[in-house]
Amino acid sequence: MKRLLIPFILLLTLISAMPAQAHDPHFETSYWDGLTNPFVVPTDPTVSFAMYGYLDTQHVDGIALDFKYAGDKLQAQLLVPVCGLHYTDFYPQMAVVGPGLPAPDNTTVLPFTLPPGMGIQVVTMNKPDANGQRPTLHEDIGNTTFYTAPEVDLNVTVAARYYVLIWGTANATGDYAVATGYREEAYSPLIHTLNSIVLIRSGKFLHRDCKKDPGDPSAIIQPNYSTVLDATPTAVPAASATLQATIAATAS
Repeated sequence: MKRLLIPFILLLTLISAMPAQAHDPHFETSYWDGLTNPFVVPTDPTVSFAMYGYLDTQHVDGIALDFKYAGDKLQAQLLVPVCGLHYTDFYPQMAVVGPGLPAPDNTTVLPFTLPPGMGIQVVTMNKPDANGQRPTLHEDIGNTTFYTAPEVDLNVTVAARYYVLIWGTANATGDYAVATGYREEAYSPLIHTLNSIVLIRSGKFLHRDCKKDPGDPSAIIQPNYSTVLDATPTAVPAASATLQATIAATAS
């Protein structure tokens, strides 16, 4: 009886906690390829989403946010999971790209070509404190601790597609997460969200075995996403003709 009761209590606990801080989890099951083929957040980008990705060498991942209204708030934060000693020196970078953002001082340092008419805001991970410790936060529902970066919090100036781009430095590879939005509103089916939480809490969403030494080749693993492939319950609603034209113009 106890073996059945404990998972049931855990399930009730997760369901009761979800409305308070339920970033909708999604995983990089295929390449989120920069500006050309990004993961598109399939609902209002002010709704809380959490994208769990992996950076290969010299690859730029992309997330697209389609804003229907000027003045809406864009929130995004880059996080790196704490995984034993694997990511203690992993410092990926993130950029928000879109119309109305500042022009970059030097585009040659970017690992992608900035589209015409687009500005950019670049974010770097928080550095260690005076004691050599990187700032962290703990996410209760997934029971995961992350190294942090400053949060982007801005109001978009036009209804258009904005991008969140993530890339590694010094040919580094590793896991990351990007949290976007701030409104706690259910989108994915409950079973997908619960399966995602179970996967996150198990630590098996990572590409590293956190219990093994970083120098051990067998510590590099491939997650099994089979339980969370039903991420989208329905077709993504089509944007209005005006928004489609704006998105096409800003994405080209």
